[in-house]
Order: sequence, then C-alpha cells, then structure tokens
Amino acid sequence: AETQKREAQAAERRDVEAQRRRAAEDKRAAAEEKKAEAAKKTEAAKKAEAAKKAGVAEKQAAAVPAAASEAEGESDAGAAPDVEADTTAGDVPEPAGEPEPGSEPEPAEEPQPAEEPEPGAGPAAGAEAGSERAADADERAAAAAAAGAGGARDRAGAQAGPWLTRRSTARAGAVLVSAGLLAAGLGSATYEAYRPSAASEDSASAAVASVPAPETSTELVCPPMPGQPDSLSTDGLLQYRDRDDSASSRFQSLVFADSAGEMPGSAWFQLNQSQLTNQRTISSADEAQGSGSESGDPTPIAERDILRETTTGDTLSRVLEIEPSAEGEPIAADAQSHYIADEGPVSGLAVSDCAAPQRNQWFFGPELAAGSSSLLTLANPEDRAATVTVSTFDTDGDRGSNGARTLVVPPETVRSVNLAALAPSSADLGVLVSSSGAPVAASVQASRTSGLTGLGVEFLPGLEAPATTHVMPAVPMPDSSDADSSDAGAALRGEIDGPTADLWVHAPGDSRTTVEVQVYGPDGQVALETPGVFTVEPGEIDRITLLGMDAGTYDVDVTTDNPAYVAVRTDGEDPGSQSDAEDAEDSDSNQGDVLDFSWATPVQPLTQGSGTLLPQAGDASVSLRAEGEAAQTGYRVIDAEGEVSDVVEVEIPAGESQRITSSDLDDAASQSDLDDPVGILFEPDTSGAPVYATLETSDDDGRFSLSRIGAFQDPGQSVPVRLRQ
Repeated sequence: AETQKREAQAAERRDVEAQRRRAAEDKRAAAEEKKAEAAKKTEAAKKAEAAKKAGVAEKQAAAVPAAASEAEGESDAGAAPDVEADTTAGDVPEPAGEPEPGSEPEPAEEPQPAEEPEPGAGPAAGAEAGSERAADADERAAAAAAAGAGGARDRAGAQAGPWLTRRSTARAGAVLVSAGLLAAGLGSATYEAYRPSAASEDSASAAVASVPAPETSTELVCPPMPGQPDSLSTDGLLQYRDRDDSASSRFQSLVFADSAGEMPGSAWFQLNQSQLTNQRTISSADEAQGSGSESGDPTPIAERDILRETTTGDTLSRVLEIEPSAEGEPIAADAQSHYIADEGPVSGLAVSDCAAPQRNQWFFGPELAAGSSSLLTLANPEDRAATVTVSTFDTDGDRGSNGARTLVVPPETVRSVNLAALAPSSADLGVLVSSSGAPVAASVQASRTSGLTGLGVEFLPGLEAPATTHVMPAVPMPDSSDADSSDAGAALRGEIDGPTADLWVHAPGDSRTTVEVQVYGPDGQVALETPGVFTVEPGEIDRITLLGMDAGTYDVDVTTDNPAYVAVRTDGEDPGSQSDAEDAEDSDSNQGDVLDFSWATPVQPLTQGSGTLLPQAGDASVSLRAEGEAAQTGYRVIDAEGEVSDVVEVEIPAGESQRITSSDLDDAASQSDLDDPVGILFEPDTSGAPVYATLETSDDDGRFSLSRIGAFQDPGQSVPVRLRQ
C-alpha cells in the first residue's frame, strides 16, 4: 500500500510538471508571436519613415542644379561627381593642435568601407543619415555655385588668387547630390574606387547618370625628395639626414588650354609638416588669352597653348593646382618629378608622376632588408583632415594589427610612415593605403644601401585597381640564361639570388587564382624556365622570379582568371653586358654590380591625348607595343616654350615593339625648328590594334627608372558606384 501511494504521488507530480511545462511553452509561444507582430509594425514604420526621408532627399537633391542655375545662369549638365569626393567631410575629428614641423594561408580580411551606419541603426536610420547629409550638401553646393568656383582658398602667407577654390566644400556637395538620388530609389550605395576586392556577385546594374555639380580644381601631388630618415615621431613627423652633395631633384609641369583656347588658372605650392607654403601663380584665368579655333569647333589638344613650369632643388612635396575649365571640360595637364644622385647612401635615378589624391592606393615591394629604407609619404592638400589607415600583406596574407598603422594627416600638411616598422626585414610586402575624411596622395620612396654605398632608389608606382589583363612593355631584365628546369621550384618561391626580374602578384578576392605569364623578346615569345602557368592563393603576396632570358628588354603579358594586382620588379640589365671588349678591359671590378632597380606596372592602350613629360636627366626613350596585329601611331614632341612639332608616324609590327630613342625625339624637335623636347604627345590610330607605351629614363652607369604613359586629359569626371542589394 505504501509503495502504491508513493507511485501515485510521483505520477501526480509528473502530471503537474508536464502541465507547468506546457503552460510555459504556451506562454513563450504567445510572447514570440507578440514580439513578431511588434517587429512587423516597427519595420513597417521604419520603411514608411525611410520612404518619406528618401523622398525628401530626392527633392532636395533635384533642387541643387536649379540653385546652381539661378546663381550661375546655366548648369553644366555634362559634369559629374568627382572621384575623390567624400560623403562626410566633417566627421573626422580635427587634431587638438597643429604639430610642430620637425603552406596555404587564410584569405586576407577585406578592408571595410570608410563609413558605415552605426550598429543597429537599420535601413531607416541609414536613409535618415543620407537625407541629413544631402540637405547639408545642398546648402554647401548652392553656396559653392553662387560663389562661382566654390570660394577662395585662404592660405596663410600665400599669393592667393581669386581662382583658388576650396575643393572639399564643392566636392562633397557634388557627390552627395548623386548619393541622395541613389538612396531615394535603391536604399544603399557603396562607392568602389580602389578597393582591393572585386565587385560582389550581387551588385546591381544601373545606367550611368550625369548629375550637375559644382566645378572643382585639380591637384597633382609630387613626392618629396628621397633621403634617409634621421628621426620619425609617432605622429608621423619626419626629419631627414643631410643628403649627399651629388643629389638633385627637378619638378616640371605642363598645363594645356581648354578646347575653346582658354588657359585655366594654375599655381604650384609646397606642403611641409605644418602648413602650405611657397605658393606661386603660373597662370591667371582672368588674364589668360586663349587661341581658340576661329570656326568655333573644339581645338585639338596638339594645337592648344601650353604652359611649362620647372624648378630644381625641391625637398618638399610639391603640388600643381589647376582651376576648373571655364567650359566645364576635363583638365589637360601633367606634372612629374625626378631625382638623381651619383654617390651617397641614396644613389640612383628615380622618376615619379605626380598624382591626384585618392581614397585607396596599393604598392608592391618596399625595400625592408638591412641597409634599406622605405618611407611612405601621405600628402593632404585639402582643407580638411584625413584619417589614414596603412595595412600590409605578406606571403601569409593580411598581417592584421601587427602590420597596420592609423594616423591623422591635418589639412594642407604631410605625414610619414616608416614601412620597415610594420614587417620583418625578410617580408615580401604589399601596402594598402586607405583614407577617410579627405583623400590623400600617397607615395613610397624605397632605397637600398651597402654600407655607405647606394644600390638604387625608386618611387614605387601606385596601382589603381585589380584587373585580369596586364600588359607591361619594355621591361629591362638581367641575364638569367644559365637557369634550367631544376630552378623552377625556387623561381616560384622567389628564392633565386643575384640580379633578378621578379613578377609580383596579389589576388585580393577569396578564390585561388590561375596566372599565365608570357614574355616576348625581339624574336618573339621566349621559352621561360619559370613555369608559364601557376596558381596563387587569395590574399597573399607571391613573388615569382622570371628565368631563361639573356640580358635585354622584354614585353611581359600576364593574364589572371580573377582580378589581381600585378607588377614586375627588375634589377635591369647588367651594366657590364652593355660594354664591348675594349671598354670591358678598362672597367673596374664593380662592373656588373646592381646599381639601381625599378618597377614595371600594367599600362592602358594609348588614346588621343595620351602623353608624358620627358625627364631632364639621362636619356629618355619610349617603347611601343602592338597587341594582336600591326598598328601605327603618330607622335609630336613639345619643347620648353610650349611649341609642338609636326607629327611623326611610327609603324609597329604585330606582336612586336618599336622604340623611340632620345635621338629620335631630338630629331623630331629639330625638324620642326624646336628646342630640346620636354614632352611627347601621341596620336594613335584608334581604329586599329591597341598600342601600349612605357617611358624609360636611363644613364650610362646603369641607373634607370620606368614610368607609365597615360592621358594628359583628365578622365576623372565621374564616380563609379556599385549598387548592392
């Protein structure tokens, strides 16, 4: 009986517990249902609010062209937002005070966009923020339009002209106009300028739309004179050691009149670690008298007036600033600096194109070994601060926080980073520079030394964006003909000693990438001892030595099945191989040693208006390559007075190269009764096969530098926008 009683009590307790569980489950289910219903109501309210805000943003954005039209009389419907613009000009904190001068790796973590909504903000909050920014932009853009060019730049101690504009105000307003329109119709927009990852598969396609925007000035920023660091603060304030007496530098620029024949206003100035300084006007738009076509048709670029400016002895970063064209056209201009030193720890020859500030820039191969120096210069010519993040990648991918640095670059100043502090000396390094707030012009000066003897210097070329086709004409390469198939493994690992030509690859996506390499010499394609097809892992840096060539100049074509960054670092031809037997008897024991190095990067086909300045150091030559079939191009030279020669035609056989030597350039100038050439302008036959070009500057001692040839005419009149669902 006692046992039955206990069993009955236990059964009763189980029934009670089961009832409690069922009640609790029913209660939870009811709560979840109630919560879901509340969430639906909240989401509906957010969507309604977002739609309302987006509608306001659209109306406000649409009002900007009308405001500009009222202020200026008409709106330039062909203008589009500037690629360097920022959507939040004011959200970077200003510094408290102005500084005083003074194996299979894991895929790399993809850098995040500079600006994201706060966690939990949701679509409605994002739309509201976009609306507020658009409204703020409307006021600034309208003010800029009413002021004509956006207001005068107020620079302490500068010879300010009325054409000098405050770029950030007009620029931010211009881009926010399009950002508001996109947000109104599609919810979100992500700006893809130079991010190291390819566009995602879920990007939405949209037709290109032109939005009238306030015109802004163009700035081309040159790097400072190379040197060895003496001290560098945590804030990026750098002091150089005394430079060798043989070291010299030169800055030069070309500014073209617009197609109506009107010369834009232009000036140059310098940036130090505390302020803008040494400003000088080159031309004034109010006083410039153009040479427009009498028929009223656009004047071809070869027939326009040209102003050339040159200075020597610069040690600071120099900036060429050009006023917007009166006709709202792209600016045609170029700026360049070069450095040469015969002796000292930073000896060699280096040429750099001066570049516009960017949001993201990629660099391969800073020199990190003992006796080397690699300094990253961050120049901010804008009137608002920039927050810059420097990320590094090696053979194992993203180095994370151990290889990263973040610092603030105040307005109109420069800051520096010693890249040797971000990685071990043995690393094959890639560097990504990203900025928010203002865009910056990043440059890397890399040099090698042995004791007190310099072994080369170069300005590392920045790469714009990953691609799948990479054409690099006229790459000088040292002798590697003694290599055989047994060296293939070491070549793929970059373990070959001595003077070499190395292919560098970085595939920033998340998939393994297949790489195909083809090298062409004077007699056609070269049979490499390095494997011609191989794979690389995502996110890592791969360095592959190219073997099997005699010393000489070769064209390199690389194809990747995923977008990738590609470049070739070369020690160049052995100087000893260029001497005949008689000269060799008189040469010293150091002949054949590596005296310099340079980098070849992919180039784009020549177009009407492509060209470059010619460095006034050593001998400048241009190599042309035709892809697929025979091609032809014409070229003209420009002298120091801005005079342009008659056209010279060049025939390029299919799959071969043609070289325009310094003597050819001199002859083209003399045949048109011009002075020594300082620039070259191309007129390719664009109906035929594409033509690619590379500039090489060299001297008799084996020093050399390679440069890309692009367009004088600035194509940066629109912002690429990818819409993600």
